Amino acid sequence: MSSTIDDFRNFFSPTKEKEKEHFIVSDAIKESIKFVKDSYLDSGVELIDKTQDRDAQMCSYKNELMQVVMILLNNSRDAAVGNKIRKTRVFICPRLS
Repeated sequence: MSSTIDDFRNFFSPTKEKEKEHFIVSDAIKESIKFVKDSYLDSGVELIDKTQDRDAQMCSYKNELMQVVMILLNNSRDAAVGNKIRKTRVFICPRLS
């Protein structure tokens, strides 16, 4: 529980100045999944991570990427629940080029 609280605190803490950073994309995706996985379990929607390139790096704003991923995941879950789709599975399949 305390690690989840720390994750939220670190994610939402304002920084003095935004700086691009080098990070592994699959790590950012996994961190995003941690934030939404309980709501998926509660909704009965299966979330499947099929991230292929575990070593792909990016130089960007990590928190912003995580926020985009979380919004997409939440919208997918909401659409499945709102349309009463049974046995819904949401796949995460990022492709980098």
